Amino acid sequence: MSLNKWLNTEFTPAQKKAVIFLTVIAIVMFIVVCVVISGDLIKSRNLTNISNPTLTKNALVTGYVKDYLPDISELPTGFVLVESDSGLSTFDGGSLYQLSYTNTDHLLNNREVNVLYSAIIADDITIAQEMYDGLSDPLIYPGVTTRQPFLISGFTNVDEVALLSGQDVTELNTNAINYTLIFRYQNALAAVIVSAPVDSFDTQYATQMDARLKQAVVYYASLIIKRFPVQPLANIPQPPFGEITAEKVMDLSQSEQPQSLKPGVLFSDDFENPDFTLSQWKPIAGNWEIIEGAYYCRADSFWCFSLAGSPDMVNYTLSLDIKGRQGVDKFVYVGSIEGQKFYQLKFRSDPYNDLLLTLDIPGFGSTLLSTVQVTNYNSKWYHMDVVTKGNSIAVFIDHVQVMYYEDPNMLGLDGQIGVGLQYSDAIGAGITSVFFDNVVVYPNP
Repeated sequence: MSLNKWLNTEFTPAQKKAVIFLTVIAIVMFIVVCVVISGDLIKSRNLTNISNPTLTKNALVTGYVKDYLPDISELPTGFVLVESDSGLSTFDGGSLYQLSYTNTDHLLNNREVNVLYSAIIADDITIAQEMYDGLSDPLIYPGVTTRQPFLISGFTNVDEVALLSGQDVTELNTNAINYTLIFRYQNALAAVIVSAPVDSFDTQYATQMDARLKQAVVYYASLIIKRFPVQPLANIPQPPFGEITAEKVMDLSQSEQPQSLKPGVLFSDDFENPDFTLSQWKPIAGNWEIIEGAYYCRADSFWCFSLAGSPDMVNYTLSLDIKGRQGVDKFVYVGSIEGQKFYQLKFRSDPYNDLLLTLDIPGFGSTLLSTVQVTNYNSKWYHMDVVTKGNSIAVFIDHVQVMYYEDPNMLGLDGQIGVGLQYSDAIGAGITSVFFDNVVVYPNP
């Protein structure tokens, strides 16, 4: 999601706690720029004759601000640029450039998922000092942010450096932790944020992830430091930044409680009562049956598709477990109005290892809305949560957010939920069979 969309639609004082931390440094930098530099509006400009930075020690930093940030080729494999959160801005006192990177492969590898770089070249040292004072103040950040002991002598001979650690809750109630490293050299500032989702803030897993991110932020900062005429970093931590041995604690508040303990459930089926399942599900295609206490279908040709719940459901979360037995394509549906439209999530296993979101309108075909890489294999259970709210869809795999899609013009998300699968002649596909279990639909607040 772009920074402008967050600022225009989501970021209010009452929602500060819910802002996804990936956008925090952008918001903070714009706020500080406005406060420090007399509230002038940020505007874009055209630049020519861009060259690599050429600096001598103690000279003012000049040149094109982007040249002080690392290229994607310098990052570990798998990172992609988030263009909507990247780019140049100028103000009456300097210029700012941001590069936002994300790595969905790291979601299931317990690694840093988001890396956000920001660099500022101010017109003079006084402006840079004032901006550094603002950005290094933990009180201006949402969530719980603290400044960590971090000596310049243990980093390099820049003029000022600060290390901040933070805990925040995203809009979709996902816990996230982050580390921010900010430094100033002469009239230039640079900041690096690394962040990752966690199960809870007080588990062993979160403690180990915190230690991993603390090392990661120094590694990613080293890719900027080498562009300045200062001492190179010594003993730079290297990926994957330690080991995580603790297991994530599943969130019992939403998906693992017994159904009888969940107030306001719109629909649920654990497939332990065949008569109940028969009465509540409407198979559209395929031969559905209950095997080993799970909803099962096998597609030797064509596909399987079954709907449940009320067509009037809206703003809900679908929670379920999925295990592929054969083939590739495992389907989950939300916002389904039979014969009119449905949103389909294609959870494709090896060798594709991805998740696709499509809008399907009978007679008009299918439109691909979003796709992310998510490693998954047959013969293994995966937990999926699909959160529909307003004009947005968020998807979590094993309680880790892997997709977020929002479109103010999207077709309504009201409708039934469903499950399915598909026979395919694609590589690695063929006959397909899938188990579904522990289906729960509950309203979002």
